[in-house]
Order: sequence, then structure tokens, then C-alpha cells
Amino acid sequence: MTPECDVRKMKRRRRWTAFNVSRKGQNWESLYYPGEAALGFIALYEADHSREWLVAAGKALAYLARTRAGLSTVPADHWALMATARLLPYSDQIASTVSREELVQHAAQICNSILHDQFHGSAATGIDGAFDAMGRTAPAATRLEGLLAALEFLPKGDLNERIEVAVERGIAFLLRAQVVSGLYAGGVPGAVRTRARDSSEVRVDYIQHALCAWLRYQKYYRVEEASFVTEKGDRSKQKGVVFLRERKLGAGQPHT
Repeated sequence: MTPECDVRKMKRRRRWTAFNVSRKGQNWESLYYPGEAALGFIALYEADHSREWLVAAGKALAYLARTRAGLSTVPADHWALMATARLLPYSDQIASTVSREELVQHAAQICNSILHDQFHGSAATGIDGAFDAMGRTAPAATRLEGLLAALEFLPKGDLNERIEVAVERGIAFLLRAQVVSGLYAGGVPGAVRTRARDSSEVRVDYIQHALCAWLRYQKYYRVEEASFVTEKGDRSKQKGVVFLRERKLGAGQPHT
């Protein structure tokens, strides 16, 4: 079976939920599969303009929105936020599947839950702007990706303003976490707290998540000046590559 046929078979399922697989005799549920699948369906639509892909994406996000409706706390589903941002420009084509209002309300629920979990404190403590006590970088970066995607479509107002503040603090947290000297200069560790298991580990996925957050931030704010780490470990500026809006973000204490 080709990948396209496999996806079409998946699309025909009436009930959208997190995908369960058997792992050591236990059911394991992934939070992210429905949102990722929706984003993939939208990408397929943009490639061949077949409306059925939009309907499939709408069904996936509609299931998430309806099963989470009315809940005060929902998962930090950044994939659903990114998929919603991509789907809303085509919402008139899937109005019978899910309404724009449902999608926006679901996105607002996710954003509020993410904002509730962000840490507040002095930048000197290392975890201001993070989303867990260990200051893990990948969860922070993925949440920032989702929040930045939501800013593309949420109406102006209190939630939008709170997201912008949280994004500034989150981006600053990631910048402080970046290694600025030594063999791994430019890399991003798994966490900033030294007692965290992955605080001394630099992996490609940690770097990739941070880069995606920084680039989405750059695209949203259209900044023209960058702060980046040189081979000597100091910070220099360069036009065209942007990770920092210096008028609002302080670099704080870098990770070494």
C-alpha cells in the first residue's frame, strides 16, 4: 500500500482520536497524532487541491474541539494550533464539517492552558519563560510555535496580548538556554536546570525545536536584525537572520 492510500484509509475513519499502539502490553496514546495528521492533510490539499484533504483535516480538528469543549484545562497541543492556522484560510470550503468559531474557540482553550503553565520569575533563575520546573527547552519551543501560530488568527484582545507577552518571555528563555561557548556553541541543551537528566545533552531535536520557534517568531514580527553566537562565543548582529527583538528581550545569563 502506498503512503497516499494509507492516508486515505485513515481519513475514512469516522472517529478521530489519539492513535493507540501496544507498547509492552499497555495502550499508549499520543497527544500529537491528530493535529499532525490534520497538518499533513492540509499540505496534501495545497499540493493537489483535492477538497477531500481539507474535509479530513476539518474532521480531525473538529473531533479535538468537540471532545475538549467546556474543559477548563486541555493538553498543550501545539500541532492542533499550527494545523488550525493553516486550515482557517480554507474554512469556507469545510463549513459543513466544522465552523470557524469552533476552531478558534478550541485554539483559545489550548492557548489559555499553555499560558497557565508558563513560569514567572527572575531571568537569573534560568527558568523564567519556561513551561516546567526543569526548564526543558523542547516543550518550551513547541509551545511557542503553537502560540505564535495562534497569533496569526486570534482576534485582537486580552488573550492575544497575553500570548505576545508570553512569547517574548519564552523566546528570551530559549536564548538564555543556548550554549554560547566551547565545542557546542550554538547548540541547545535539553534543559537548563543542572539536576535535569538531559541538561548536559545537546541533541538535534532540541536544536530543531528551538530553531522552529525562533524562525516562526522572526516571520511573525518581521524583525530585521539578529543576535547570534559566533565561533568565539560572543554575540554579534547580522541583518536578515533574526532571533531577538532587542528592544524588548534581554539576553540574560547564557548557558555555557
